[in-house]
Amino acid sequence: MFIRAVPAPLERPAPPAPDGKDPLARGKWLLQVASCGDCHDTATFPSMEKIPGKALAGGNPFKIPGKGTIYTANITSDKATGIGAYSDEDLLRVLNEGKKKSGGDILAMPWTYYKGMSDDDKRALILALRATTPVVNAVPPPELAK
Repeated sequence: MFIRAVPAPLERPAPPAPDGKDPLARGKWLLQVASCGDCHDTATFPSMEKIPGKALAGGNPFKIPGKGTIYTANITSDKATGIGAYSDEDLLRVLNEGKKKSGGDILAMPWTYYKGMSDDDKRALILALRATTPVVNAVPPPELAK
C-alpha cells in the first residue's frame, strides 16, 4: 500500500539549469521550465496534439467563462504575425505588466508568475524568443462576449 502511494516520476523532468554565463542558453532553458510551449505551441483540438513546425506559433483557443474565447499569441520571432516587431521594452512590459504592444491587457497569460523573475532572466528569455525560428501564423482576434 505504501509503495502505491509514492508519487510517480514527472513525465518530463526539468533539464538542469545552465551555468548562467550564456544568456541564450539560460533563456532557452527558461522557455522550457516556464512551459511556454504548453500554451503557445500550435496544437490540434480537442486532442491537443502539437503540430510539427509550429512551435510557439500560438493560435490555441482558451474559453474564459463569461468573457469569450481568446487565442494564444504567436511568440516566434516572425515580424508580421509573431513578436519579431516587439522591442525589448515591449516584451518586458508583457512580462512585468501583462500589456500588449498596443497597451491593451493580455487576458489569459499568467504574467504575474513572470514579473518576479530577475531582470537578467527576463532579458535571457527575450533573447531566446528572438532566436526562435520565425513561423508565419496569423492568430485570430479574441471573440469576446458582449
